[in-house]
Amino acid sequence: MTPFFDIWDQAVQNRHVKKVIGTNITALYSALTIAYFFTQVLVLISALDANRAAGTSLEKMLNMAHVSTSDDFSFLDSNANLRVCHGGISKSSPIEQCQVVFPIANNRTPVPASAENSVIASQYIKRDDDDITLVPVFDDSNLTGFMVLNPERPGEIISLAPVCLQALDWPYQHLIQNRRVDVTVACFQVWLLVVSVFALFNQSFSSVIAAAVMHLLALVLSSAQTLDMVAFKSDYVRLITSSTGACSGFDMLATFFTTRLTYAIAMTVVNAVALIISGYLTWRLLTPYGFEMLKDEGASLQVRTAWFTAQALYSVVQLTPFLFVASVGIWLDEITKHIMGARPALLPMCLVFYILSAVLVVPWLSLAILAILRESTRLMIAFFVLSGVYLVGCGVMFVSTTFRQTFINWPFFAAMFALSYIFIVATVVLAARCRMNFGTLVMQYLRLSKDEDASRKYTDEKGNLRRLTLADRGQFVVTLPDQNRLENLPKRWASLSSTYSSKSARSIGSGKLPSPPLPVAAAQPGAIKVAPPRSATTNTITTTPTTLSPANSVSSKTKSTWKQGDRPFWGRSNKRHESAMSFGHMDPSRLTISSSPEMTRNLASVVQPSLDARNTPRTDSVGSIYSTQPKKTRLFLVTDL
Repeated sequence: MTPFFDIWDQAVQNRHVKKVIGTNITALYSALTIAYFFTQVLVLISALDANRAAGTSLEKMLNMAHVSTSDDFSFLDSNANLRVCHGGISKSSPIEQCQVVFPIANNRTPVPASAENSVIASQYIKRDDDDITLVPVFDDSNLTGFMVLNPERPGEIISLAPVCLQALDWPYQHLIQNRRVDVTVACFQVWLLVVSVFALFNQSFSSVIAAAVMHLLALVLSSAQTLDMVAFKSDYVRLITSSTGACSGFDMLATFFTTRLTYAIAMTVVNAVALIISGYLTWRLLTPYGFEMLKDEGASLQVRTAWFTAQALYSVVQLTPFLFVASVGIWLDEITKHIMGARPALLPMCLVFYILSAVLVVPWLSLAILAILRESTRLMIAFFVLSGVYLVGCGVMFVSTTFRQTFINWPFFAAMFALSYIFIVATVVLAARCRMNFGTLVMQYLRLSKDEDASRKYTDEKGNLRRLTLADRGQFVVTLPDQNRLENLPKRWASLSSTYSSKSARSIGSGKLPSPPLPVAAAQPGAIKVAPPRSATTNTITTTPTTLSPANSVSSKTKSTWKQGDRPFWGRSNKRHESAMSFGHMDPSRLTISSSPEMTRNLASVVQPSLDARNTPRTDSVGSIYSTQPKKTRLFLVTDL
């Protein structure tokens, strides 16, 4: 077992694994994601199996009765009459001309079970665990009815009229729609799993929001399925199995409704519980994934608003492709099988257009993200042009009679198409709002949230500080929080002061002159610069490469916040690591404002570049970002080193 634990320890120390199980919140979120996915998959597989069994039985019976299951479209009109349109609904054959199969006030006329010159042929249909014998009865060459053994009462024979078989085409089409819904929901669960995993591994604020919205959509979808199944059962009993129904007493779907309603209610309960838990975990994850970064960087209200707008756009972009592709996929399946409407006149051209639009939806939405990150006006204009084409194309689809009838008679398709259209419009609106922020400070925070944690470049896999060799530039930059946080730093100045005093005493005793103190200039909130020491003989600034490591750093008895777990320099974590220069232990009370002209001249080479950086954000060699917020500049001089 020892090798196993060694492998496990090495795996846990991996920074990618830490993202998933590094904290209690991420571990719970990962467990919820996996448990929820497999629970939904098991329920969906069971529901699909029940739907397949019922659909197969009905299809065999309808084929034996020579009832078309592809060219005919059965539906309930506004008066609750069951109608059938042979060849689908088209402009030449509107709904009013479709044949009424079973009026709501009509009673079934029994068909004689036998006749003198009848020809009887029997076939067997498998329905769940029961064998149903269906015997068609012919008078000369005309079909007059069917005889079937009642599965509920063995030995009893039920006589079915042809209108009963024609009426059964309506529940069969409903089962076909249920199968499409189940497949779409299964794909939705896979997409939700991908978004959740992406949110953890990339510590993405927008992906966490997108996953929470998808949990909400899953609950709404499962609730709608439950209500639709209840309404379907009510209409089925009234039209088919009631005493005044088309098949009066014969029920092919008795066990189907019980099974499907059980699964639908179970999925609704699971989705409700998952939404509550994921809502809590999402709120806990938003703090380290976004709120904490904005707080540490000292973002203004304007920057926060623009940043949240961009994150909303990222979230919408992760949801729009699935909704659009799912809508197109359902529509393609409909026009190829042409159940509800007539076959389109230009079917090959329609197939090419819809498939191409589904393939290009991801590159199209990616233009918005690239345009924002690069602040490219050309890419944004291209995105708006393509968005206009997509929106106009969605409107043109309503010209098709087949599309309109599918939209009217199938609530699930209507909901998916409407959601995809709403998300496309939301994407365009949010992209336009982000376009207004081009040239502002928002892009700095967007890049900071997108880039990998910069502190990882200075630490190994275990979080220990690496040996850093700075380039021969004469100065380097250390990122600090804003002025309010600087004034609240821990008071550990005595430790640094005593350490430097002891080193100075040893140097003087050995005959070596100690190096002058390091002048520290906090040119603006968010960054300080440390000038290199001056030569004791020439009084000039040395420009030799400087090497920082825990071995030659200023020692401290406490841990600083140079690197805290997987979070940025000033993030929260239970881990503490020793830093190379413990600026976090400086006591602001020991920092005095320098008003000496001579000292000001000495610090000019250090302060002026930082002052110039107030309006020009840039990145130094070690990856620290200069703050560009228009705050008051304050100069500090460390006089006690």
